[in-house]
Amino acid sequence: MKKKDYMVAIVVLCMAAVMAFFLQASHNGEGEKVRIMIDGEVYGSYSLKRDCEVPIDNHYGYNKLVIQGGVAWMESADCPDGYCVEHKAISKPYETIVCLPHRLVVEIQGKDSENEYDSISR
Repeated sequence: MKKKDYMVAIVVLCMAAVMAFFLQASHNGEGEKVRIMIDGEVYGSYSLKRDCEVPIDNHYGYNKLVIQGGVAWMESADCPDGYCVEHKAISKPYETIVCLPHRLVVEIQGKDSENEYDSISR
């Protein structure tokens, strides 16, 4: 490799680091709500500020989500792999817990999450 190749690689890495920093900084903040979706449809939405246990029972299986102290985690599930139960607790906007066998997504939403678009088409 030549000297110019190294310079290009350094510039690209620096740009990637700056972009990662700004993306991380823009998503920092406190989560407000937990949104539960099954097959892409909203199952329920719960405040992170109120402690509760949410049983999620549908034709795919059973999960139990716990919201306590401003964080949410999957306490139990009857799926074969159990990866959702092993996932760490989530509390920041855009963090998710996914249970693929049950087609379940648990996502933290921030204050302005409702005003954002998933996609725009014409």
